[in-house]
Amino acid sequence: MCSGSKVMDSGTTPSTPHLSTHLRTSPSPQTQRIMGKKNLPKSHRKQRVLICHNPIDKLSAPTLASKSLEIQTRETFNILITTTLFPATYAAYRGRVDIDVPTFIRETQTGHHPLIEWGIRALTMWYLAKQHNDTEELARSRYIYGGVLRYLATLIGDPRWVTSDVTLSAAINLALFEMLDEDEERAGNWIIHSRAIKRLIEIRGPLAHMGGIGRTLLYVFRPFLVIDAFIHQEPCVLDTPKWKAANRRLLLRDERMGRAGSLVRILEQAFEHIAACPGLLARVCALLDGTADAAQRDALLKDLFRIRAILLDLEQQLLFIASSNTTPLTGPRCTTFVPKIVHLSGEGIRSSLALLDQLVTLLTLNDCSPIPRQVFLGSVLSGSAAQATFGENFLDHLSLGMIFSPQILVME
Repeated sequence: MCSGSKVMDSGTTPSTPHLSTHLRTSPSPQTQRIMGKKNLPKSHRKQRVLICHNPIDKLSAPTLASKSLEIQTRETFNILITTTLFPATYAAYRGRVDIDVPTFIRETQTGHHPLIEWGIRALTMWYLAKQHNDTEELARSRYIYGGVLRYLATLIGDPRWVTSDVTLSAAINLALFEMLDEDEERAGNWIIHSRAIKRLIEIRGPLAHMGGIGRTLLYVFRPFLVIDAFIHQEPCVLDTPKWKAANRRLLLRDERMGRAGSLVRILEQAFEHIAACPGLLARVCALLDGTADAAQRDALLKDLFRIRAILLDLEQQLLFIASSNTTPLTGPRCTTFVPKIVHLSGEGIRSSLALLDQLVTLLTLNDCSPIPRQVFLGSVLSGSAAQATFGENFLDHLSLGMIFSPQILVME
């Protein structure tokens, strides 16, 4: 579905591989046959035979240990989301959605699907291994990630599953894993897979994200769709009439139900207009490359100034909230994160304003002369760079702030 994507390129639809319901010290022979021996970590390719005595709980209740581990893993994952990885993002949306991620993971049948459970296990194991500098557990987490990726490919190749909440949830979880586990060898994997997630969201359509966990998943990942559009210099999928209309209906519904206050309205309006910026960038690039009619310059400038004026006004409204003593979000936990939400959202607005200013400058330079051959490069912080810059909750900066550094380079 999406060229170059390991997730979406499933080819024929193989049978769904079996994923056991508990962790193993080493991959089972069955799993080795499924995954292929070459995909196993080196530490697992040759295993010594160990003779172990089973504890009493495994003899009398074989599933007791595995069920306990599953519960602990889910709760650890939920704690990571709400307190470490992106607590401000969670606080910004938890009061608006029908079901938040922890409730979905903890209480729903879909949240207990093996694909989701193993994805959660991979991410949780990776984080704990990093905290304790445990290279073997880190290798195991990557091994599990590889198995989940192959399992996900079979579901995406199945028309019965491609639009399911299970598939989208698992794909987003793997993208988060890739953001966390990014290094020189794996740099940019999450960007590749964000293309696949974008395609999944397009196939599902706006109605699938008007409620339930679908809406929550969209809120979690939609900033990365904007970043992806910037990177590829193309309009964002969410900057289309049907998606904008759906989001506005949701905002009106939230306001009627008392779920949305002044800050929520500002955040939604800011996101809508920031999501328009990649499309403006693409139009400017088309003019600069000579692939678009130069007569479109005036209309494009008008759109640039319009979006810029709206974002400037929203920035002033954010500053007013920051300087006031109001509590525009519901609940004590949400109120605690208001300053951070305001700050990060302001960063996203200011980054977009910097981009718009440069695009306006490009279109107004040498107005009567041929347009110089220039190109815009959106320098998006990688996962590893963002972690080094912002610390553990760097995903809040990428999600709420959509951090990127606009640069204009003159090409020879």
